[in-house]
Amino acid sequence: MSITREQTERLNLKDELAPLRRLRDAKLGRRNLEIEQARLYNEELTTIAEAIDSHYLESTFIYDFDGRQAVLPDGTALSEMYETGVETVEAMARTWPVYGLELSRRRAEAANQKLIDAMLRGELEANTVIELSPYPDEAEPSCQASVLEDMGYKPDLRRGMIRIVQRLEDGRMSLTTCSLDNSSLSLFQTLQAELGQPIGATTTDILGSPTVLQTHDNPKQIAKYLIDCYDRRLSQMNNGQAFLRGSLRGRQNSMDALEDSSPVLRFYFDQLETLGGDWAQETLSPKLADTISQVLTAPNLPQRMRIELSSALDSVRLNETSVGIVKQALELSVWATIVQQLENPQQYAPDTNFSQMLENAQQAEAVGRRMVGCGGSTELFGSSRSQAISQVFESLLRIEARYSFNRKMYCVVCQRPPRRNKSTRKMEAKKWCGPCGICQGCDKKLRTKINSKLAKNNPIPNR
Repeated sequence: MSITREQTERLNLKDELAPLRRLRDAKLGRRNLEIEQARLYNEELTTIAEAIDSHYLESTFIYDFDGRQAVLPDGTALSEMYETGVETVEAMARTWPVYGLELSRRRAEAANQKLIDAMLRGELEANTVIELSPYPDEAEPSCQASVLEDMGYKPDLRRGMIRIVQRLEDGRMSLTTCSLDNSSLSLFQTLQAELGQPIGATTTDILGSPTVLQTHDNPKQIAKYLIDCYDRRLSQMNNGQAFLRGSLRGRQNSMDALEDSSPVLRFYFDQLETLGGDWAQETLSPKLADTISQVLTAPNLPQRMRIELSSALDSVRLNETSVGIVKQALELSVWATIVQQLENPQQYAPDTNFSQMLENAQQAEAVGRRMVGCGGSTELFGSSRSQAISQVFESLLRIEARYSFNRKMYCVVCQRPPRRNKSTRKMEAKKWCGPCGICQGCDKKLRTKINSKLAKNNPIPNR
């Protein structure tokens, strides 16, 4: 059974708002602000770096060890995150059997993390775990390329990964990841042989057979050795030409390349800080209102998104849906601008003019380029309005599904101020309201009013 891209976009493969949600909670005093700012920076920087196709990716992260397992700065266990991923894909595989392969890979990754935690506890005579993650060849017969992109893979580059985990002297865990393009089963079998491992019959077998060893080599030395082996084999397979990925030497790491775009990144993180703060206060600052106004000028912005953003401006309030739209508009615009600067360094200088950045994003999507990184893909605009409404940003459905009326309070519209019953002298009952403090009845009236107004002023062309 095949699965369409539209079906995939309805599934919560990646909670894109998680970093901002944690930042919002930190600004409300529920989390450590300094930790969440650093985590937001690392996560968003990695997302953009993964989406730059013209460079290889190498990154290193350090995780704490709580005596039992590796944990994030907020105390969340890495093993818990992997198990959540397994549970999510299990639910999807029950509906769409094509997700069976992805489920096998998620289970393998979760098992590998348990092995890593055992190493950190000193239960293994080893200080290093090497995980080989080939591109999933087996998925292609039943999955469209766009669906694989939405799952976080890169079919055009056939990108695989090497992950090197080491226990540091202070007990913490370091994770170094390196990308390998033009991945194939035979290429990764070559790496298994170099590591002295039994040869896996499938890419999932390889992923589920990590190498455990005691070594004095650091992760970068191990990565260089494996990548050189990979390049030699790739060259032999292509008549002496290591094409597309090329060798590690002479190619810039995406994470390092982003340093050349520091003004754009500063603009991005400054906007995210504002977005998190405004969301925490459930209001809209003039600075963010200006950003939203610029997003609304995009000619191919889907109408459903135009409605949400117009509503945010009119009410001077933010909800989860409008936050999600703004974040993706910023993310796409920054990604497209950085890609242009990296691919045409003589033509494009670092520019933080948001209108130009938005135009860069629209131009990228118009020629079929997508922002694809680990965990999913991001799109915002369409080549025409009718296309945009029918195809683009279906992933908002999962954001809207989380917009629930679960706060019992006085509605800020119809119960402002709340009234007292003249006979019983009791205050009227509170209503179930959404994040903006609006009850379901008022929310429905507001949406109908805005939708009618926009439909009148912005008629949709016939398909």
